[in-house]
Formats: sequence, structure tokens, C-alpha cells
Amino acid sequence: MTADKRAAPRMRSFLKGKAIFNNRQSTLDCLVRDISATGARLEVSNAVLLPELFDLYVPQKDTTYRVRITWRAEGEIGVEFEQAQAQGQAVPVQKDDLAARVHDLELELAAQRILIAQVRLELDGLRTLAGARSIAS
Repeated sequence: MTADKRAAPRMRSFLKGKAIFNNRQSTLDCLVRDISATGARLEVSNAVLLPELFDLYVPQKDTTYRVRITWRAEGEIGVEFEQAQAQGQAVPVQKDDLAARVHDLELELAAQRILIAQVRLELDGLRTLAGARSIAS
């Protein structure tokens, strides 16, 4: 979409984002490259994975938006805030405040635990390799 067709001017940004979909069971990290009252441009590693409609969580704003993909390009997507269609501006998704936030944090914690386990496995492998080399010497 070209700038002259936008309902609101976009401002450049460099905000971390998280696409949440599949009944809040799946997430995909993204980067919010520009944002307006009605939509945003996201940089994503794999736009093919994202459904047409999903939640976009922006931690720096502690806000979640319900968004719809309006275009896809290599490594980028354009989204429109769902509430923007009816009201002319973005309105954060009303969460079950604490329960939804806890759920988001639990998902993030689970992902961190997986990363820690992977690092531990790699470290154990390196230790084993180093031990085998010292025995052979």
C-alpha cells in the first residue's frame, strides 16, 4: 500500500513484537518497522506461518493489537488494526488482564527453558569432546 492511500501517517519505529496465533499456542517474533493509528509494517522471518488474523503484542508499549494482514512481501508484512476499521484508530485488545499476561509470560518462559536446555546439551558435548581429547593426548 502506498503512503498516499493510508488512513493515517506511519511513524518509523524499531520495536520488538510478537505475533500470537493458533489459539495463543504459537508465537513468532517480529520487528515493528513503522506504525500508525491504523496499522503497521512488520519485519518477520517467515511470514508464511502467520494466519490472516492474529494478535500483535508490543512489549515496549505493553499492548496487544488484533491485526489483519493486508499485504505480504519477502520478509515483511503490512497489517491493519482490526479496531481501526470501525473507529479510525487502533485500540488495544482488552485482555483478561492478569490471566492473559501470565499466559504470555509462561509461553516466553517455556521458550527460554528450551534454549537453556539446548545450551546445556551443547556444553555437555563440548566437555565430552574436550575430555576425550585429553585422554588421547
